[in-house]
Parts: sequence; C-alpha cells; structure tokens
Amino acid sequence: MSVDSLKDMYIDQLHDLYSANKQSAAVTARLAKAASDTELASALQRGEQGIKDGMQVMKSIISSHGD
Repeated sequence: MSVDSLKDMYIDQLHDLYSANKQSAAVTARLAKAASDTELASALQRGEQGIKDGMQVMKSIISSHGD
C-alpha cells in the first residue's frame, strides 16, 4: 500500500491492528478449548470476546473512512 498522507498511514495501521487481533482471537479460542481448568477456559473465552468486540470497533472506524 502506498502511503500518501497521514490518513492513509492511519488506515493502514488500523488494518494491521485488525489483522493482529484476528490472529490473537484465533489463538485465544484455541487456548480456551485446550484449557483443562474451567476458570482459565472461561477467562480465555472472555478475552476472546473482548478481542472480537475491539475488532468490531476497528472495522467500524475503517468503514467510516471509506475503506
């Protein structure tokens, strides 16, 4: 992606953050499934949901900038 302005850079960084969060959510879900301790599994599931909630916010911000 060519960065021609600060806005382009901002959107590019949001895409990078979205991608990182997507990967993090996937790993957290796998960890939750593998956890033998129910409290740990529950905490990981809540963490995964928090990551997904943040992704929705990022997606909304990206969309509002027409990308």
